[in-house]
Amino acid sequence: GFGTSFHTIPHDSYPHILEYGFTGRQINTALVMAAARGGCWTGRGIRVIDFFLDHCMTPNGWLYSLYDLNTKAPFFSFGDPDAPKLHYISVSEDKGNYLRTMTEPMNDVLEAYQWYRSAGIEKKSWLDCVLLFAGFLAAHQQADGSWSRAYRPDGTPARILNSKGGADSATAIPLIFLCNLCRELQESGMDDTPYLQAARKAGRYTLDNFVKAEHYEGGTLDNPNVVDKEAAQYAMAGLLHLYRLTGDEACLLGAKDAAKIFVTWNYIWNAPVTPGTYLAGKNFKTRGYGAINSIWGGGVVDIYSLFHIRELYELGALTGETYFCRMAEQIAQGTCQILSWPQDFMGFADIGMQPEGFGICPQGEDEGMIRKGDIWGTLGWIYSAGIYGLGRFLSVQAQEEHCQIR
Repeated sequence: GFGTSFHTIPHDSYPHILEYGFTGRQINTALVMAAARGGCWTGRGIRVIDFFLDHCMTPNGWLYSLYDLNTKAPFFSFGDPDAPKLHYISVSEDKGNYLRTMTEPMNDVLEAYQWYRSAGIEKKSWLDCVLLFAGFLAAHQQADGSWSRAYRPDGTPARILNSKGGADSATAIPLIFLCNLCRELQESGMDDTPYLQAARKAGRYTLDNFVKAEHYEGGTLDNPNVVDKEAAQYAMAGLLHLYRLTGDEACLLGAKDAAKIFVTWNYIWNAPVTPGTYLAGKNFKTRGYGAINSIWGGGVVDIYSLFHIRELYELGALTGETYFCRMAEQIAQGTCQILSWPQDFMGFADIGMQPEGFGICPQGEDEGMIRKGDIWGTLGWIYSAGIYGLGRFLSVQAQEEHCQIR
């Protein structure tokens, strides 16, 4: 629990909260451990995923993404005055959940289903739940192809009172999930028609309303729908997946345009670091790190870009934009700087750990927030980004060197 630009969070820590999607990524972590270690981790992964689907999914496909171990019940991401207040609290009279925090864990469930099947463990109930959620998406997509940023349990759009931008800003986020599902169904000989149609409509809406305007907002949830890095990278990755699924050249060109915006969020130079700070002591370099949103600008950076640098690299190969490939390499290298290893634990409890982000400029100092030279972050997504996101990039880079990277 940490403060944001618009909220003061009442607690420093929430060890009793399970979080799925966005900054939690419990299911992705379970899959990473099962795939990397096997043995008992295979069974533990099954327990993690079964628990989530048993306790957080509703009969119509709507999802909770937060679970309180103290009360032994899931709770709404916003709208409930009695619920724990996390970093992406929103002011709303409606109780509900964000589209992103529903979509990401279900894509993780789909990938887990595929991996466990390859390991000889068929979990059909997981695929049934994936299809139930996909049905929710198809049923509640607007006629123009858009989705709302957040939904109430009955599927009606939730009103976020402190949201500054469009209610449709999350439309690109389900594209990766829907494309992955369509490929799964096609390979299994099942009908993917409703999900392919939904993906095509959402892709067209993304092209017409975000790519043409060169305006990407609402990717992150801990600020009220502002312009940010994650919206651009989600549009880039989603449109690339849709191009690979459909062959629609407009999607490839749209992904390229979104990527041109995405790379501008990442440092290509080394900003000065204040002498005497922790970062200065580690000879920290900003090159490759990504700024977060239009509120902080480049004053704070994090490692979230890692999740989609595989798509950035592949896009560079497909379009001849070799700079995309070089940027992917710079992100991969830069974000490994403050990573604990046997010769230097960097102040962490074990090796392989790292902060979420870093303070580059002093603009948060007056609010008692992030200062220049600070490091912060103890959220679960940090390790998914470092293992899963970076791992996806390294695997494709090893398979085929599409670009000459210097």
